[in-house]
Amino acid sequence: MITLKQLRYLAALAEHRHFGRAAEACAITQPALSMQIRDLETDLGVDLVERRPGEVILTDVGIEVARRAEHVLAAARDLADFARHSGRLLTGRLRLGVIPTLAPYVLPQILPPLQQRFPEARIELRETQTRNLLDELARGALDAVLQEEGAERIEGPHCYEFYSGAAAFEQLMDAELGTFFLTDYLCRHFDRLIWKGFGLDRRPEMKDMVFGHYKKLVYLAQVEDPKLKAKAEEIAKRMGWGFEFRLTGYGELASFMAEAAKAH
Repeated sequence: MITLKQLRYLAALAEHRHFGRAAEACAITQPALSMQIRDLETDLGVDLVERRPGEVILTDVGIEVARRAEHVLAAARDLADFARHSGRLLTGRLRLGVIPTLAPYVLPQILPPLQQRFPEARIELRETQTRNLLDELARGALDAVLQEEGAERIEGPHCYEFYSGAAAFEQLMDAELGTFFLTDYLCRHFDRLIWKGFGLDRRPEMKDMVFGHYKKLVYLAQVEDPKLKAKAEEIAKRMGWGFEFRLTGYGELASFMAEAAKAH
């Protein structure tokens, strides 16, 4: 019999195209996920995926089954949400998506009062690029999305992408699930914007709730400053994350500013 668990695993595999990353996203082992996908193929009597070294390709039937599975999963979540929230406002899980350039500045302003007003809400954050957020919102994987509107800006997740370079940042986003990106500015002002901004100095128990999905801090440094690097390492240790240092300089910022000056 087909189960919702099997459909969730197939949806994750369709999203990540990699058994290891899909298993990590579902918080299970890779063999367990692979076994569930095989059981689903047996139940349906069709091949859903082509297994190749280092990658997974869905068959034509697999693509359509995954698409329909998303609708089934969205309907199941809607049913559960209706039952849990009946007669009550903002209780249970709230899956909130936000682009990385907004998160450090907007979330400290909205999360503490939101938790105070709706203490039964369990907020789960998802940070990624706008196109991914909107796709996940349409599929029902997110309940709400925060994004920038009405401002001329560099394409992509703002400073993280143009400092590191678009191609390098794309690889980081794909390979490093659960990564918190730090720039020189955010490193200097981490305590004010993040630690105190989220109220972690007053309510340290919120750290796991808000940042529990992060596993690693990648410091994209614009200048080589030993003091800033030491502070970034201290931040990673304080938050319980792994640490990686990348000296990016100012990346594509100079070319963008030159083009912007020509345009105006």
